[in-house]
This record gives sequence, C-alpha cells and structure tokens, in this order.
Amino acid sequence: MNREIIELTWMDAQSLDIEPSLVRKEDVAKLNGITCSIVGYLVDENVERYVLAKEVWENGYYKYLHIIPKKSVISFRKLNSYSNFKGDKLN
Repeated sequence: MNREIIELTWMDAQSLDIEPSLVRKEDVAKLNGITCSIVGYLVDENVERYVLAKEVWENGYYKYLHIIPKKSVISFRKLNSYSNFKGDKLN
C-alpha cells in the first residue's frame, strides 16, 4: 500500500488556564487558537478530517494518531511517499 508523508499546519483550539483566571470582556477578542504543524504518515482521509500517524508498523498497526479536522487546516504539503517495508528500510 502506498502511504504519503505529509506536513499539515492547522489552527488548534486552546483551553486557557491562566492566572489570574479572570479575563476581561474586552480582552476576549484578542484570544485565538494556536498554529500547530505535524509531519506524519497519512493513514486515512475523508471529507471532514485527516488521520496522521507518527509510526506505521509492518504488522498493520499505527501509533501516535492525530485526527485533524479539515476545516482547521491552514496548509497541506506532501513531502514523500513509500510503498512498503523491506527489512528495516522503507521502499
């Protein structure tokens, strides 16, 4: 199976736990999400989201999955691809 290695940049949500925990109404407009980037294997995609894995194992397992809604994606860049494992090297 062919897998793409991609870089995604997206706007992530935040939960603010700051001191003091009170925020003035006029300061709320200044709050934003945080821009994040990830490089990983694109293991699934549909119209709503991308699923990236940091590790792909030859026995069919994935590790460290990230599910990123497409609506929050700022940029998508294909870096590389591989078709299969051969020994300890990616082909």
